[in-house]
Amino acid sequence: NLIPEKSTTFNLTFNTEIINNLKISASTFLINTDDLIQSIPISPIRWSARNIGKSVNYGLELFSELTLFNNFIHYMFNYTLQKAVDKTEESLFYDKILAYQPLEMLNSYLFFNFSNFNISTNLQYTSYRYSLQSNDINSILDNYLIVNAGLSYLIKLESINLTLQFNVKNIFDTQYQVIKNYPMPGRVYKFSLIYRLS
Repeated sequence: NLIPEKSTTFNLTFNTEIINNLKISASTFLINTDDLIQSIPISPIRWSARNIGKSVNYGLELFSELTLFNNFIHYMFNYTLQKAVDKTEESLFYDKILAYQPLEMLNSYLFFNFSNFNISTNLQYTSYRYSLQSNDINSILDNYLIVNAGLSYLIKLESINLTLQFNVKNIFDTQYQVIKNYPMPGRVYKFSLIYRLS
């Protein structure tokens, strides 16, 4: 019996390219949402969704991209600072931060390209969140920083392209939770073989 969400978004973006290989973007945003649907986990496989009324999400976002030495080095950076709050009139949680909405998020990528060989690293940061709409201090989920890395090698055989990949997620085996009381996996190793016809 959910009511569809309705939202109005205001966005102002400034883009510049200081030098040929460096792009920078800065944005500010405001999102007004009516009949916001919020999903809260009630078990590892079940979520409860409901309309909570009105919400406002505002903040800023920074993005930069740098390429050097004919794309031998490629770097991307994205940072978001936001505040998503309940603006439902007469709500018990009026002006409280929405559950599971972080205040800060950061993603950083660094690639090294050697002809058919590629090395990549990725850094992901998420600030603290509340697991309850009441913003009770006991419902805080700690911030976390995850570092990932990968290697890939492209093999060309006539019309066939084979890519061998090896990735390590959460290199430092960081203990963290996206959903309260459900710890995420530690270090994960992944091997892949991608087959394409050129």
